[in-house]
Amino acid sequence: MVSYFGMLHVPLGLGGLTILEKQLHIKDLPPESKVNALVIIILLELGGTIWLLRSSMKQSKQSFNFMDFRLDDANGVRGWIATVFFGLSCIGIAMGITAVSLENTHGIMPDDSKDQIIKQMTSDNLVSEFSTFLVFCILIPSLEEIVYRGYLLQSMASRFGWQWAVLCSSFVFTVAHFDVLHAPTLFFVGCVLGAAYTWSGNLVSSLLIHSLYNALTIYGR
Repeated sequence: MVSYFGMLHVPLGLGGLTILEKQLHIKDLPPESKVNALVIIILLELGGTIWLLRSSMKQSKQSFNFMDFRLDDANGVRGWIATVFFGLSCIGIAMGITAVSLENTHGIMPDDSKDQIIKQMTSDNLVSEFSTFLVFCILIPSLEEIVYRGYLLQSMASRFGWQWAVLCSSFVFTVAHFDVLHAPTLFFVGCVLGAAYTWSGNLVSSLLIHSLYNALTIYGR
């Protein structure tokens, strides 16, 4: 995980756009260019992450599948559907509590708390809207579910048990966002995603919850 943060997440996920703007000598990329660049950056991070995790598992002789998206049977399908419904219900309640909390403690209305950069990306044109959806509702959820649930949670569960693994992986998930204001919500979301993965046994349920949650935060306000 240290290698992932140092080699991929920090330079690409957090600093990729800044590095690109400095290389191009541009103070602030236009929204369309910014979101299209994000597609490439996140794809690079995703590809590098899969390679890094596979290499790490070979060195440590671990054998679990950190990219398990299989649905084995009808019961499995019904199970992850129920898990997704329950997870989204929990997250919906958390989003409502967060919105009220932000308004009461910081004077921020729910609509005003939306990331202004994302708002610009989604309002530019159809290409930007599609790229924004691709980045925030497909690529980033896939990347984060592979890292924090598929790999980190599983590797910790073998040593500490599932309960502690869910809590610890959710803490790392929260810290990785560098967002103090929304840290409680992120931790709760991480716990829901971890529990969904634990209950269903594959990444389909947690990925769907994560993708729908991101879509709600971007388009649902």
